[in-house]
Amino acid sequence: MIFVSSFALAVGPQFWEDNSQQSFSGGDPQYVSINSDGELSLAPQLKKIYGGTDPIFWKIVRDSKGNIYIATGNEGKVIRLDPSGNPKQVLDASELEVQALAVDKLDNVYAGTSPDGKIYKIKPDGSSAPFFDPEDKYIWSLALDDQGNLYCGTGDQGKIYKIDPLGNGKLLIDTNESNITALAWDQKRNLLAGSDRNGILFSIDPTGKAFVLFDSDFQQISSIYSDPSGEIYFSALAGIPIAPMPTTPAPVAKPVTVPNPDTAEENEEPEGSVTVEVGPSAPMTPMPQQQQQLKATGASQLYAISPDGFPELLYTAAEDQILDITPFGEGMVLLSTGKKAKLIAVDRNKKSTILLRAAEEQITSLIQVGGRIYAATSNPANIYELAENHSGKGTYYSDIKDAQTTSTWGQISWKATIPQGSSLNLYTRSGNTKTPDETWSDWVSAGTNPDGRRIDNPKARFLQYKAEFGTNDPKITPILRSVSIAYLQQNLRPDILSINIMPPSLLYRKTQIYPQESFAGLSQDLSEETTQPQQSAYGQSSFEINPLGKSEFRKGYRTVIWNAVDQNNDEMRYELDYRLDNQKDWKVLAKDLKDKVYAWDTQSMPDGTYVLRIVASDAPSNPIALTLTSSKESDPFEVDNTPPTIEVTNSTMEKGVRILQVKAQDAISPIKEMEYSVAPGQWTPVFPIDSINDSRSEEYRIALTNLPAQATEVILKCTDRVGNIAAIRYGL
Repeated sequence: MIFVSSFALAVGPQFWEDNSQQSFSGGDPQYVSINSDGELSLAPQLKKIYGGTDPIFWKIVRDSKGNIYIATGNEGKVIRLDPSGNPKQVLDASELEVQALAVDKLDNVYAGTSPDGKIYKIKPDGSSAPFFDPEDKYIWSLALDDQGNLYCGTGDQGKIYKIDPLGNGKLLIDTNESNITALAWDQKRNLLAGSDRNGILFSIDPTGKAFVLFDSDFQQISSIYSDPSGEIYFSALAGIPIAPMPTTPAPVAKPVTVPNPDTAEENEEPEGSVTVEVGPSAPMTPMPQQQQQLKATGASQLYAISPDGFPELLYTAAEDQILDITPFGEGMVLLSTGKKAKLIAVDRNKKSTILLRAAEEQITSLIQVGGRIYAATSNPANIYELAENHSGKGTYYSDIKDAQTTSTWGQISWKATIPQGSSLNLYTRSGNTKTPDETWSDWVSAGTNPDGRRIDNPKARFLQYKAEFGTNDPKITPILRSVSIAYLQQNLRPDILSINIMPPSLLYRKTQIYPQESFAGLSQDLSEETTQPQQSAYGQSSFEINPLGKSEFRKGYRTVIWNAVDQNNDEMRYELDYRLDNQKDWKVLAKDLKDKVYAWDTQSMPDGTYVLRIVASDAPSNPIALTLTSSKESDPFEVDNTPPTIEVTNSTMEKGVRILQVKAQDAISPIKEMEYSVAPGQWTPVFPIDSINDSRSEEYRIALTNLPAQATEVILKCTDRVGNIAAIRYGL
């Protein structure tokens, strides 16, 4: 989805734009395809040829007579489906799962079971018997060579066995991985093996010597396909590791009620839950340095290795797990996925088309025979044939559009091609919950004019649209290319989060975000004066919305900074008012401020306790009638422009040293320091009798040691906390 605003700020309408595969992929396409150019069309038909009672179909193979063999989960059965669609159970194993199948040239079928892994041989007449029983717990994958030798990938020790036609097996290789999850042959008749734990693709020659073709950044290699040109395609998964099989049958999953387009009622909604997980995967490990450009992202990825050995990433699935790969048309492969049961076509140029999303939760296995493609699903378990013709109906449900606040809906418009004999209708609905429920409005037609019609749904925060596709001719389909929706957010009041009054008599340099160095909060810069280095503003406040630079002494100034936000992203202006703490009436200090900082010269103000008020307005972004304001008051603070008083209360001589008793007082601020000087430019600090300058009245005992013989007076200087300075001369 592309979000577009008609202005730099949130004034005026805003727009949602769906016009790419990425933006449309956030929705739910039911019997609708999404190609790499972001075009939506009716998906190919899925012809259901068998629906079982099992929750999982793990694997399918097809023999030379057209029989399809189905490996099932939770009851350890193999079902044979004849060309007419009639099922027959040909194996009922004692193990719970049949997860691997292979068929030889004589139409014998081999079935690998788990746990307590065992291989059974099923003859064409339907009889079966144990064929090979290794010590390993799981049989994950099977492959046959040209001589009729069977190879099996096992877990949980990652071994591969070679078994001759008589059932005599020997260890071919121990990969030191946890599981061997996929087996296939390349065009040079090397055995390709994909592992689980470190996600490694091996190439194994007839002697059993292994070579690593690819060390992925994922946990598991889930499927492998080698095309006649020598290209090797394989998928890698990330996620949870392969789990041991349950000791009791898992419950049958509740089917997801995505309708068959040929039998569905109008406006039927997707719902349902899943209770059986398919498509195991696991934690990631780092890949070698030479493959860093292929670093893993998303839930799964499709790679291709060229005949000269160079790997390339072709496709990334952000959420779905790629479970199987089969050839599809010319120069393409077809992927089946889990989490959402999708068929995705990918070509060598990295262009992809989401052909369809099925009603089930996973498409676990694919086979291609003579140009015909069959798919096995799980949760619930069904067998389909993929047809070339388009489905008669399909519906695309958009993702939920979030306007962030209650909004008025504008127009919906779209771009489409609708051949004669086909139809395309758009609808919208709105609500105030993230997930549509019974409180949402009904679907309302968007009309037939693609140039736009005002959305006739109640004001709300969330909106969703759907596009219903139809055709009377299975060889044609409408095509939807883009959808645009306008909305106007309800205006919300600005929110002043905090006000911070900085320490007195300090100004702060603006930081590098400002075009030139100047003082924050001043309409114009001050002339350079003698400055006293002070601590950074950050030492006084954790306030970060107005980053302040180095502080400098400027008598009488108080800098105020504040933080304000507007949920509509409206441009704001600020008014700054003040009053004495014991008064009620506010007086305007500054208006039409853009920055959230102001430096107030208080030297002309009477001493006292003051309060500031910030008034925020979104007037620049709204008509006068819709403008909103909010205000917030600061904590009280002192303004003190009067210096302290200095009084010499006593002067005595003790052992030849002049001793002065001095009292300093300030009406508002604590005393900061006392100094004396008996020679020009030389100041000596003194501390109060109680050792700490911390109150508005302090007493000092000053011993004038090393007094020059010609000295006739001493200068006493006292400074309060806000920088007011008093000085007196005292004759000796």
